[in-house]
Amino acid sequence: MPHPRRLPVVAVLTAALFGSAACGSSHPTAADGSPGYLFERADAVSGTTSSFGSTTLEASLPNRVTTVTVDGAPVSTTFSDAVVLGTVARVERSEAVTYSDAETQSDEPRATVVDWNDPAADERSLLVTLTSVRSLGGGEYPSELTFRLGVLVGSDPAEFMKAAERLGEVAVLLRKRPDGRHQGEWIPALGPAGIGVVDSDGSLTFPGMGASMKTFQSGIDSVAELEQAASTRG
Repeated sequence: MPHPRRLPVVAVLTAALFGSAACGSSHPTAADGSPGYLFERADAVSGTTSSFGSTTLEASLPNRVTTVTVDGAPVSTTFSDAVVLGTVARVERSEAVTYSDAETQSDEPRATVVDWNDPAADERSLLVTLTSVRSLGGGEYPSELTFRLGVLVGSDPAEFMKAAERLGEVAVLLRKRPDGRHQGEWIPALGPAGIGVVDSDGSLTFPGMGASMKTFQSGIDSVAELEQAASTRG
């Protein structure tokens, strides 16, 4: 079977997830900087999975090929390139940018890097580094892996960063950024909604899916079950 085609829609969803409104009192805030704030914001951003047509965790794994329609023709694709387990060791501010035309944010050559705290920033992103990384679906990765995480639309950037710092052990669906100035970098395949929280007993939840979490996981409720699903031919 030929390698599944990487869909242009990936870039569209990535741009939507990376968008960030300016700082200000209009943002919802979390009093304690808990990870819950990040997932509340993920749940509030609609379409994190519907844009891909993926409705379950299993269907989103890198070993699951899905057929979608692009320009009237069927195309085979996957929604992630890797699924890894790791512990969030550090979170760093990466960049903030403005666009010359806010209506054409996908036109990356028009992006201008500005100070992180600039209230005019249209988009901000963080670099999240995992340690003790272990692949759950085949492939070999370094023990330390960094992915780029966009600050979601309408979020308070400082609170969003604090929440990311407190994620602890996670299982993350990742894909390589297909284009743009960060081409080739790892990004969460489904944004923060694709970040699973691992409890001390190995149980797994995806709080960013909100009310759809149970349907999304569909019985994959532990790291062991996720690894089994990610290692089985789709």
